Amino acid sequence: MKHLACLGPMVLMAATLLVFGGCGDDTVATAPRTEAFGVDTLLTGLEYPSGLWVRGDRVYFTETNGRNTSFGGAVRLSVYKVAADEESLLVDNPTCSDAVVVASDNKIYLASYVSSIPGESGRVSVVNPATLVETNVVNLEIATTDMFVETDDDIIVIGSSDLLTAKSLYQLPAANYAAPVVLKTGLGRTWAVTEQGSDTYYSDIGTIQKITGTVVSEWYTKNAMSLSASSKYLFYADYFAGEIGMINLTTKTDSVLVSGLNGPHAVRWVAATSRLYFTEVGTSAGQYKDGTLQVVKGIK
Repeated sequence: MKHLACLGPMVLMAATLLVFGGCGDDTVATAPRTEAFGVDTLLTGLEYPSGLWVRGDRVYFTETNGRNTSFGGAVRLSVYKVAADEESLLVDNPTCSDAVVVASDNKIYLASYVSSIPGESGRVSVVNPATLVETNVVNLEIATTDMFVETDDDIIVIGSSDLLTAKSLYQLPAANYAAPVVLKTGLGRTWAVTEQGSDTYYSDIGTIQKITGTVVSEWYTKNAMSLSASSKYLFYADYFAGEIGMINLTTKTDSVLVSGLNGPHAVRWVAATSRLYFTEVGTSAGQYKDGTLQVVKGIK
């Protein structure tokens, strides 16, 4: 079992229920295995990258080593410009850092749990893309873990709690992000959320759940720290197995795209370029200062 004091809170909250293996260990993993896909490493030396979002040719990501590990280090929001192959720091030590989405007006929204996770306190902030000033948007009654921005710029926020009455899933309407609407309660220790069409998918400890209308049903057995969807696949990052993979939405065939990774934490699909971006948090041996941003190409 891994050294729990060196792992982030998302891993710690699952430690009593899951056996660790294959990622974020004291040794560096072997070279990733691919199955007929190209994988490029875009950035190295990242410090426990957590949040990930892509808009246009810009990949936004957060690093949370100083917040989510015992080693200390960077807490920051950055952007990788794909065409220029260039990384830029946007905000050093943002108040929120665990999740990131970008709306159509290029405003950057960040979210974090407050104090502890699982729990009943989180917040969402916004970064002005011109001034790079972060301001608070809304405080939520859930330990926030992930967000998803819809095509109409409504934002879906999910969080983790052990309370049956917890306000687990929120919608922040684009008309007024400061007026959150509770969509679902009592979803438990959740990790990630995404949408495909009219369906919402979220992950908890060991399963992927599907929400269609008002009905919640177990969709697949998988430890998914992060989710992203295309019209054909549900992509996932399995931190514990050290794998990036995809599940066919129709047949539920599970295909591993990349394995042998050090704590894959986030995935984001970009339909326009048929690319899947993902991050690794790195290793405890490297004090989580050896994380990466990578991309899988050739998915059809």
